[in-house]
Amino acid sequence: GFFLGKSKQSIDAFKQIENKYASHKVEQASQPKVAVLAYSGSAWTIAPSQSFWSVLLANAGATYLGCEGDKSQEYDTEQVIELLNQADVYLEVNYREGDTHFDLNDLNPKLSAYFQTNNKAVFGCNTAMNGFFGPALLEPDVLLLELKNQLNNSNSESKYFQKLNSAN
Repeated sequence: GFFLGKSKQSIDAFKQIENKYASHKVEQASQPKVAVLAYSGSAWTIAPSQSFWSVLLANAGATYLGCEGDKSQEYDTEQVIELLNQADVYLEVNYREGDTHFDLNDLNPKLSAYFQTNNKAVFGCNTAMNGFFGPALLEPDVLLLELKNQLNNSNSESKYFQKLNSAN
């Protein structure tokens, strides 16, 4: 906005986003524990406890189960299963270019089998298809509202998060 001579309009637009975000924040909630992982084909990556995900999930009324330290870490299957045993909800963030359909069977086979026998909610976020690393950065209020709705078992449409099973 500054470079286009529209500083006032830019500030107003971001203030509106900030106000919408604040209106969607959950102050007190049931605090479901959420594990957010990205699978790379050989290992899962988990962000630290003090990260974007921890803030977003706290504002949605949940607790993020992140790794210790200030850097993302790679987890093997056993570490992921241990983390999932602590979680109520699993969110897999992936990049599946050209793949508009994403379901429980698309997860790593070991995790797919795990979720067949455990009653945990599972969500996917296909960043290749939904603009998660593009437009989503400019609409954190939408991200928050959608995540909050998904965690509360809402049947509302979601651009960024897709429920992959029927668990609570």
